[in-house]
Parts: sequence; structure tokens; C-alpha cells
Amino acid sequence: MGIVIGSGLGWLAITGIEWGLVDTTLKSTSPQWLVGSLLVLAIGFYLRALRWKLLFVTENITTGRLFLVQFSGAGATTFTPIRLLSEPVQFGILTLRDNLRSGSVVATMGVERVLDLSSNVVIIGSCLIIASSPETFSASISITAGFSAIGIVLLLGVGLLGTRWRTARKLPLLAAFGPALEALSSQRTQVAWSFALTMIYWILVGVTGWMVAQSLDMNISFPSILMVVLVAFI
Repeated sequence: MGIVIGSGLGWLAITGIEWGLVDTTLKSTSPQWLVGSLLVLAIGFYLRALRWKLLFVTENITTGRLFLVQFSGAGATTFTPIRLLSEPVQFGILTLRDNLRSGSVVATMGVERVLDLSSNVVIIGSCLIIASSPETFSASISITAGFSAIGIVLLLGVGLLGTRWRTARKLPLLAAFGPALEALSSQRTQVAWSFALTMIYWILVGVTGWMVAQSLDMNISFPSILMVVLVAFI
């Protein structure tokens, strides 16, 4: 169903495109900027994999392996109009192929989402201070902060269910999730480093967007393109 909806929306978008203008724009694109943007994005993905490695405090897996798993999830996402398949694909690979405990995988994925939302709040807030028209994105930072707070509450709530509620402990996933989250929360230094890597990753994503804009001769400031990119990924 998702593929059908995505294909329909894609067809509506394509039929309204002026292909002559697209051809002209592509011919005037600077390939150096595009190649550079891909390199920056690759570095960002590696740092994201390193962050994920730091969150696996009870499992043994390499950063390189997580780097490949992330790309597999990103590739699966291209088949859906919204990002639905990335986490399930990554979860399946890590639990079925790499034999990692399901609770640990889910715990790290949950913390990753909270780190992403929290870093977006900080970065967008900083960009609002620099931007000339902060009112444009003021609603976005409020929404992001709200989602971040909800994510933290849900993460802690599910963790408590896995450790305190007897019925929940009968479910293998919840029973493993609680201890994994508790072990992760005790490693404050690694969580702090993970947050720092998250900040760097999203800034590099913004740099990638800015470099693409430069290749198209678009006069957009870096804080503005960074906010647009972060809002698009929320």
C-alpha cells in the first residue's frame, strides 16, 4: 500500500515538472560540489555508525558492520513514501544475521531517536538566533522539543515496564529491553559522546545540503539550509 501511495504521489509530482528547466539546471550543476557533498555525507554516516557502536554497551559489534547495516536500512527506505522500513530492516539484520539480543537493539534505536530529536532542538535553536527571520522556524523547534520530550518519556516508560511489571517480563522483547536500557543509562560518558557525535552528524548533513545548493548556484545561507534540512528529517 505504501508503494502504491508513494508511486501515485511521485507520478503527480513528475507530471508537473518542467523537464526543460530540469535539463538546464543539471547542465549548469558543478560536479565538484556534488562529489564533495557525497564525501561529507559518507563521513557523517560513519560517525552515526560510531555513535551506534558506543550505545551497544552489552554487545560486541564493529563500527564498520553498523555502517553497512545503516546503509541497508537507508536503501530499504527508498521503497516507501515515508521512513517506515529503515528500523525494521536494521533490527532484522542485527538480530537474525548478527545474533544480537533484541532488547539491546531496540534500546539503542530508541536512544538514537531521542538523541536525534534533542540535537535538532539545540541546533535549530542556535540557528534561530543567527537567522534573520527566526519566526519562520519557531513552530518547528517547539514541535521538535515536544517530540523529544515524548520520546524520552516513552523510552523510560517502556524500560520500567520491562523491569517492574511481572506480566511484561513474560514478553521476551520487553524483558530484554529493560536491562539493556538500564545498562546503557549507567554509561553516561558514552551517552555524552554519542550526543556529541549526533550533533556533528546533523551539522554535516546540513553541510551536505549547503554544498548541493552551491552546486545549483542557490544563494542560501548555511544556517537557513541547516534548519530546512533538520525540519525535513523530523
